[in-house]
Amino acid sequence: VDSGTTDTYMMASLSGPFKAAWRELTGTAYDHQPMSLSVEEIDALPTIVLVLSGFDEIVVGDEPYGDPNNIAGYAGDTGLSGNVRDVVIAIPAAHYMEYDSQEGTYRARFYFEETSGSVLGANAMMGHDVYFDIARGRIGFAESNCDYESLLLSEGLSISTPARGLPRIAAEIVDDMKHECSSTGCRGVMGLFILGAMAIFVAGIRIALARRRAVAECQGGGLEISSLALDLDSDDEGGHVDEPPMPQIT
Repeated sequence: VDSGTTDTYMMASLSGPFKAAWRELTGTAYDHQPMSLSVEEIDALPTIVLVLSGFDEIVVGDEPYGDPNNIAGYAGDTGLSGNVRDVVIAIPAAHYMEYDSQEGTYRARFYFEETSGSVLGANAMMGHDVYFDIARGRIGFAESNCDYESLLLSEGLSISTPARGLPRIAAEIVDDMKHECSSTGCRGVMGLFILGAMAIFVAGIRIALARRRAVAECQGGGLEISSLALDLDSDDEGGHVDEPPMPQIT
């Protein structure tokens, strides 16, 4: 489970069965080519369901009690698994189909490339609260409405919400920042931010070098003036004396 990975990567051995099921449900081949789809067509695409082996050891007290059929996230008697307490993760097409706002197309971001093991990326974690129980070597999933504002308010905190009527691109960027920075607009803003930071860093270095150069020049000039003053106070090779000799009293 890696929120730093935008997409999800499953074992290559699952590619054949998945693509066969996809064709049976949609009548089309599963690939990663850009597609022009409406919102209704996106909603009609299959929801990918992952079933994870549930924790089946000593109860420590923080597991949900009750009938697994009445607890969201458990397999229950759905027939998805032989263990009613196995965990079910649903990934709708709105999460695994990435939208490109510039091209107006969608692209599937659910891959089958891993030789061993799988990586559940951010698009699989979207819509879930993920709990890492490091001490017991467990991980938990629970469906979430991802309403961050309500969560903060319930904790007595405040949040600065964007004003209504934001431009479409700005609204996309704000929404991406709540989940993941995946749209072209968001990546463009991030790119400008990085370039700006680099420019400030380079400008700082140039200013520091210029100051060091100025200090060195001032120190060099001071040495030259001191040497000149010493030369003026002494006789030169031609016997010239800077100050007139004092008169002799006889």
